[in-house]
Amino acid sequence: MRLLGVGLASTSSGSFLVTKAKATHLELDRMGAPVFEWIPEQLPKNSEGQNAQLVVQNLAMGKLKVALFEKEGSKKSDRRILFPGGKGRHLTAPEAIAQKREMENARKQEDDEREVKKAKREARKAEKARIEVEWKVMLAEHSAAVEAWVGRCAELKMAGTRAKDLPK
Repeated sequence: MRLLGVGLASTSSGSFLVTKAKATHLELDRMGAPVFEWIPEQLPKNSEGQNAQLVVQNLAMGKLKVALFEKEGSKKSDRRILFPGGKGRHLTAPEAIAQKREMENARKQEDDEREVKKAKREARKAEKARIEVEWKVMLAEHSAAVEAWVGRCAELKMAGTRAKDLPK
């Protein structure tokens, strides 16, 4: 590290990197001049093809990453839970039997919850259908009432009733 520091201190443009004094805007002569590179008018066709290939590879890698994450986060099977760490057990041991019963109870509870959700979903569908039928009946009644009102207004106009005296 000392050799690197001495090497940088010996150059005029790199000496400010190793000094402890802070450089200000007045000491621009210590810093090297900025290097401006030109931008080509047209990029070579090979670069465009390489950039397009990188974009396609990035998309493919994103899809592979998602697929891999889904596979790694898959639902654990009963076998993986029964034999944690891949270690064997006596299946007649009271702990193993208790663990198996807990898993069966949990599975039964999940099935019961699934059935309750299904019943609620069916009830919501039935309620929605009932409301839809009521809405259609209300629309039909409203349309009939509007037609009757328009007919009544037309009769009153023919009879000579003023517009302000027509029913609302």
